[in-house]
Amino acid sequence: MMKLIRLGFPFSFAMLLMAMGCVEPYNPPVVRQETNYLVADAYLSTNDGTVTVSLSRTQPLYATEIPPESGAVVTLEDDQGAVYPLQEQRSGQYSTQGVTVSATKKYRMHIRTSGKEDFFSEFVSVKTSPEIDNVYWLPESDGIFIYVDTHDPSNNSRYYKWSYTETWEYTSNFASIVKILEPGVIVPRPFEEYMYMCWRTVNSTGIFVGSSSKLQEDVIRQYPLIFIPKASWKLARKYSVLVKQQTLTEEAYNYWLQLEQTTERLGGLFDPMPSEITGNFYNATDPSQPVLGFFSGGTVVEKRMFVSFIELPRHLQETTRDFCVADSIKLEDIVNYGPGTLLIDSYGSPFVEGYLTSAGSCIDCRTKGGTTTKPSFWK
Repeated sequence: MMKLIRLGFPFSFAMLLMAMGCVEPYNPPVVRQETNYLVADAYLSTNDGTVTVSLSRTQPLYATEIPPESGAVVTLEDDQGAVYPLQEQRSGQYSTQGVTVSATKKYRMHIRTSGKEDFFSEFVSVKTSPEIDNVYWLPESDGIFIYVDTHDPSNNSRYYKWSYTETWEYTSNFASIVKILEPGVIVPRPFEEYMYMCWRTVNSTGIFVGSSSKLQEDVIRQYPLIFIPKASWKLARKYSVLVKQQTLTEEAYNYWLQLEQTTERLGGLFDPMPSEITGNFYNATDPSQPVLGFFSGGTVVEKRMFVSFIELPRHLQETTRDFCVADSIKLEDIVNYGPGTLLIDSYGSPFVEGYLTSAGSCIDCRTKGGTTTKPSFWK
């Protein structure tokens, strides 16, 4: 008689792992079809009546640059016939200010390209965003996570989008307190020329959306916005983030959610497959041609948070520094060096024997993308 053997969960799980381990990635051949669809990202801020529009063109996967759409005529229109022209501030970037926005009106964008094609968005209503309740950080084993909380007591928001601007304070490895005025002439470096401490500011590039539509109350709690690993330059001294929040329509939320899933979650076996995502723009000249992008409007609320190195738990108080070595220049050789050589300080006592120098990236903090101008909000 054949003995029946019952395969339990451990065996089944092991077989599943083996099957998954046998899956080889498939890299399909790159589709070399040329595409040149318009991409429009537009927003009307009710805070100050600012309208911003970014225009570009789609490119094939193998393309290395995204060309901006320059030379277009861009206007904002309301449903009562008022028209507000936008100016091109830089290539593909259009804006205007001072628009009187009304919650009782609807608005749309009109774009006429240099190729005489007309593009319109759908008419949209502006949305009012509730305040951000809190922006805070919590420690992990390998870094910190920054979270955002918000809620709408009226239950009218439900769909949210966030962006942020990060600023951090950092220093170079060496402080330069003297400089070469001309060959052989060394003078103290004026305080306004110090390049030891810098502040760097960068804007978010990801897509961050959240929804409370499936909850009884319109509440977002502990939305994970930013992860900063330990020993990051951002946490070396002091870090700040300014979080901006918008309320979206359901249509806008679905657009940004699909875009986020398509652009940021690809690569895994269970990730969503790429799809053509269109927003609320259409091509009035050739309706068969798709248009990518979305126009929405409303208030933008902000909240800032600071983190200091000394606030971090001990296991996260690590810093990463560049490997920098100070070289010496003998006093009699200093005449061979011009103002382009960065000096740290003199050495020798009681008489100066020479000067110390190092690589520019070790002395000038600006080489890491920052500026020596302290932000007005810094504390």
